[in-house]
Amino acid sequence: MSKSSSNRPQKVGQLIQKELGNLLIEGLKDPRIGFATVTEVRVTGDLRQAKVFISVYGTDQERRESLEGFLAAAGFLRRQLSRSLRLRYIPELLFELDTSLDQAQRLDEIIHAIEAGDKEIPETEVHETVPVATDRQARMDSAERMDADLTERLKKQSSKSTRGPKRRSKRSRN
Repeated sequence: MSKSSSNRPQKVGQLIQKELGNLLIEGLKDPRIGFATVTEVRVTGDLRQAKVFISVYGTDQERRESLEGFLAAAGFLRRQLSRSLRLRYIPELLFELDTSLDQAQRLDEIIHAIEAGDKEIPETEVHETVPVATDRQARMDSAERMDADLTERLKKQSSKSTRGPKRRSKRSRN
């Protein structure tokens, strides 16, 4: 694999992150989505799925509602991406909360406590994990149906091409 093709998922991820950021500013009107930032987009090697990490400022309830808003808007966002990006296939968007900022803040609290000479680790809120409801089996079934349809079309095309060229009448040769 060439060097340029191995960087393609990263480049596509950066493009998607930039466009989703723009859509958050100007195009997304869902009231459930609060103060959110797209922190990272990881695209699979086949460019079929993109895991979008979002950071939401607020309480756990606000984060949960924002994630639900993103999940509900996934189709809209994908359609908007298809209009602005020149890609043959727009990846399926999978949203996940990014908790790295919370973890960094917690580490900062612990470091400051150590510097201050505290003997105990400071208390902090425990953020619960928000389950993301996905219908993986439905997606797999849909992919299998699409593969079967593609296989059928390819068989039809190959059977047409093996018949040989059509004979032309004497009139059409002149």
